[in-house]
Amino acid sequence: MAGEDNKVDKFGDKHWAQASEDEGAKLVLTCSPGMPSFVNGLHPAASLFEHPINLDSAERQHLQMRNHLRKLGAHVFTVTEVLEKMDMQTLQKLAALRLTYEYEGDNPPASVREYLTNEYKYSVVDAMAKEQLITSIMMCPCVKMSGEALHPQYNFDPMGNSVFTRDQQVVTRKGLVMGRMALRPRDGEVKVMRLCFRQLGIEPIGQIPAPFTLEGGDFIPAGDDLCFLGVGIRTSIHAAQYMLENDLFGTSRVAVVRDVFEQCQYRMHLDTVFNIASNRVALMLSSIIGEDKVHRRLVTEYTRVNGVYVTTKLDVEFSKYVAEEGYEIIPVSPEDQLQYVCNFLNAGNGQILASHPLTKTLLEGSKNFQGHVEVIPYDGVTAMYGGIHCSTQVFRNASDAVPETPNYDGPVIRISSLSTGCGLRDGRPKRDWQRLIVAQGGTETSPANAPPPGAADAAVGSTKAQAAATSTPATELMKEASRGSTTAGETMRRRSNPGADMLAEPEPGDDELGSKVSSHDLFLKHRQRSMQAVVGPKMSWKRRQQITDTALLMAPTQFSWNAETAGDHASVPQSFAEITERYGWRSDEELRALALEEFSVLHRELVGAGVTVHLYTHLPVHNTPDAVFARTWFSTHSPEETGGRDACLVLYPLKNESRRRERRHSIIANLEMMHPRELNMSKFEIGTEPRYLEGQSSLVLDRINKVAYAMGGPRTDMVMTSIWANKLKYEVVFFQPVKHVRAFTADILFIGTTFAIFCADVVRPDDRDAVIQRLEATNHEIVYIDEHQMRHFCANVAQLRIGDEKSALVLSARAHSCFSRNDVNIIQKHVSKLIPVKFDTIETIGGSSVGSCIAEIF
Repeated sequence: MAGEDNKVDKFGDKHWAQASEDEGAKLVLTCSPGMPSFVNGLHPAASLFEHPINLDSAERQHLQMRNHLRKLGAHVFTVTEVLEKMDMQTLQKLAALRLTYEYEGDNPPASVREYLTNEYKYSVVDAMAKEQLITSIMMCPCVKMSGEALHPQYNFDPMGNSVFTRDQQVVTRKGLVMGRMALRPRDGEVKVMRLCFRQLGIEPIGQIPAPFTLEGGDFIPAGDDLCFLGVGIRTSIHAAQYMLENDLFGTSRVAVVRDVFEQCQYRMHLDTVFNIASNRVALMLSSIIGEDKVHRRLVTEYTRVNGVYVTTKLDVEFSKYVAEEGYEIIPVSPEDQLQYVCNFLNAGNGQILASHPLTKTLLEGSKNFQGHVEVIPYDGVTAMYGGIHCSTQVFRNASDAVPETPNYDGPVIRISSLSTGCGLRDGRPKRDWQRLIVAQGGTETSPANAPPPGAADAAVGSTKAQAAATSTPATELMKEASRGSTTAGETMRRRSNPGADMLAEPEPGDDELGSKVSSHDLFLKHRQRSMQAVVGPKMSWKRRQQITDTALLMAPTQFSWNAETAGDHASVPQSFAEITERYGWRSDEELRALALEEFSVLHRELVGAGVTVHLYTHLPVHNTPDAVFARTWFSTHSPEETGGRDACLVLYPLKNESRRRERRHSIIANLEMMHPRELNMSKFEIGTEPRYLEGQSSLVLDRINKVAYAMGGPRTDMVMTSIWANKLKYEVVFFQPVKHVRAFTADILFIGTTFAIFCADVVRPDDRDAVIQRLEATNHEIVYIDEHQMRHFCANVAQLRIGDEKSALVLSARAHSCFSRNDVNIIQKHVSKLIPVKFDTIETIGGSSVGSCIAEIF
């Protein structure tokens, strides 16, 4: 085409990278729309396209963008131009990988078999001209035969999204890192881009292994000192962690920006909501600006100290963090964000290339922006779901060698915390990533291999070996319940090195781990130090406590209706068709968006009240639709409560496989950092006589008086409860519900510091008096609720410490509205404040409420 510069040179005599969006663009790789875009455009809704496309318009606009970059002095190439310069043998190998022949049926006739052989395929590929090879690579054809193969079907899996060359890799201050796409249709793009870079003489310094995912739209460099990496629906937290531990960023600080509360396709990458126009000006989506916003993003900052990254800021609201870095933040409305106002390209040296006039208006209206904004038509390309920033992979500087990563030269306040994802163990050996990758269902050498369902972050208690085991007979269990000894079905152990080889936040240094102070005391000491610096004053931790100021929360990032558990709750719809008919919700995505908004308010209220929240997310591969109810599968107990030297972690036997998968190794490893003793009862859930005890849904604890209340049922086994009580030295008050009730203990009874909430109406008459007498004996004032209030989750609440001698009762708005004025008056005598939050979607679809979502950490 006119205006093209088709000379492709080798650039391998230098090491190419980029440290800042403000540096001049020297080398840019793009992919012009073509035949793949045309084919994908035939069904745009199934091709990750936003609208139907006009291919001619898209090609002309893309060419105009490339020519403008050339005028600014950049070397600009398309993928096709680079492929054309490759040798035939390389192209033939790749084309053979992308071309497949299939037969529909089990036994192809002899006349067809020869067409299914590699020899036949290679003969076809060997005859191709270079242009045919490139077309085959980009179109990924499949020839499907049936019968005598005289009339085959020709199917294609075209690389229509490859026009967005930002996504397949990131270019950091350290160099080129090949990514891994989150969606299967784009898997082949990474291989093609890697070959193109190799043809240009640019070798990657690393590649993200399966099953982790990394897409370049989530990466924004901000100088030698800092870069941003978004984590959400396209880039996984483990990819960020992998890059940190393998020194692939090259900056002294890394800001990991977590999209927890929105996870929306329209804002899938960080560069769709945030972009840097100069070292003083940035554009940001207005609906994520501010700690009060439901869709706010959270930043965890990692700082390089003595050659390793340590956590120095945790869950800072994104706009606050960016402002503290000295940027003027120009807000962009959600409507304008959808027009790609944020997705401009900073070509460096004050030159901005934008596709929307508002970008020019906003930037040139800022006194801190001194550059020039060129607006070009680009709607033909944005119809494919991306802007100019998405369409360009930029290299900005070339050096003779890979640059060293500098240590941060300023003061550092290190934060020790239960990890929310990335967390590096200060000064300790690196993780065995190959072992972790295998545990998560991937392979380091074959990143295209997809993990099996539920394999990522493999769950404790779900292995084939356990499935093949035989549970202890009931008579032996009864003996175990009476004597409290250890069996093969459960363990109580003290770990000699609780911090070894775990996915966890920075914990005490090796010198402190070697001291004679207990690991729990070390954790408390470090948490108090962190809280003094970040949260507030030091607190006293040495008495047995009913409540805590620390909780683990699992955001409902993959929340959905769970057919496996729906029958356990009387109020939960028994089919998705019923959900649609009763509530109008038509998809898991719609449910999830509503649930995330509700959960975001809960998180905001807890953090605002001074509660330390350790926030996790779950992914599709985990296959854990009910994970938001985190109290079910574990509980934690302080040394003062257990009477031991160390804190204790308990893992429970669960009935449903989907709930068992919530016991992820990485979360357990983090919990083990501060709870060296472990009571693992999960093996009782398998075998010929499985038994269940579903955590703090089954057990309601009076921790101060060491009394556990348990309502019998299929998920609350009396033998399991007795074993648990013997191990933790608890008294147990058993009771039975009336026949028609389908509920957990935690739905019927709540115990706070000095009060309790109890639905006596649904307990058998001969048991309710025993419960009431025991509560009164421990000086708990009882708030009595009826069955209607119970079904509206009035007992499914949580009491948390929010300061010295202060506490709050956290509950759903539905529960709050069902309490009488007298009920509220009684509760307010015992707590400093009530925190009601709207939780309708989670309650309706999940069958549980706020209390089940707050897993207290003692």
